[in-house]
Amino acid sequence: MAAFREEAARGGVCVAREVALRAAPTPAAVDAALARLARGPQVAVCWCEGRTARALLAGLARGPRRRLRLVASDGWADRRDVVQGLEHAALHSLTLRIRSPYLNNFDRHYLALKPHNNSRNPWFQVFHFELLSLDYDTIVITSSVRLGEP
Repeated sequence: MAAFREEAARGGVCVAREVALRAAPTPAAVDAALARLARGPQVAVCWCEGRTARALLAGLARGPRRRLRLVASDGWADRRDVVQGLEHAALHSLTLRIRSPYLNNFDRHYLALKPHNNSRNPWFQVFHFELLSLDYDTIVITSSVRLGEP
């Protein structure tokens, strides 16, 4: 947010209010944040991931019919699950998504990683077990376990 504030100031953009929400906030936290914006801006910048964006849209849908337009980061740019059932609250919002080419070589590399051949990342073993819903106590890792396969 500091970088956003600096760029906004440099570009002559007025930041009327700043309200922070934790990731996946409670409905009460969202309602409190929206109340702080009630008599202020008509546009809000939402730098958040999908769960938080969905909670914000749900709060807009719950509240009085006030139009707050969101300019949002790519956390929900192409995810229909974020706006499903909340389309009216998301109306006139804008999401930005960085254009990035698909990297086939990355998939080949990433999907070949296993805990026994990826010692560079100390958290990979935990990630691998979580991703595959494995039990640490009963599973012996073999090279036959593949990421990306059902």
